Amino acid sequence: MTKIHTEEIMRQIREEIQKQNPEGELPAFEEIHAGIQQSQVNLYPEITGNFLTRALKKCIRKMITFQVIPIMTEQNMVNLKTADLITEMHDRMIRLEQKQALHQQELTALQSQIKALQKENQKLRELHE
Repeated sequence: MTKIHTEEIMRQIREEIQKQNPEGELPAFEEIHAGIQQSQVNLYPEITGNFLTRALKKCIRKMITFQVIPIMTEQNMVNLKTADLITEMHDRMIRLEQKQALHQQELTALQSQIKALQKENQKLRELHE
């Protein structure tokens, strides 16, 4: 039985990510969404190799197609649902950010009204004293 060194694998993955993205910036939403949209599993990739290899691969493909098609169809559905979910989350996040900006403006306006009322209240108190 082979022992799997998960810490070593994770270290290598982190190094690879660091090489690809040294500044640690997150990819844009459009990049992520485009990647997921293009992640449809292809049932019939091109078969390459010499004549004997291609013939063997075609034979194997025909023998396992009935098992692979449901799995690939399900995976394609998962990919599509994931893309839809990410799109919905992105849209919802934008709407929440807009609401937050609106609430911040309202808060600022209310705070200025409170200050104006406090000043007016202070003036009235001074007049009554």
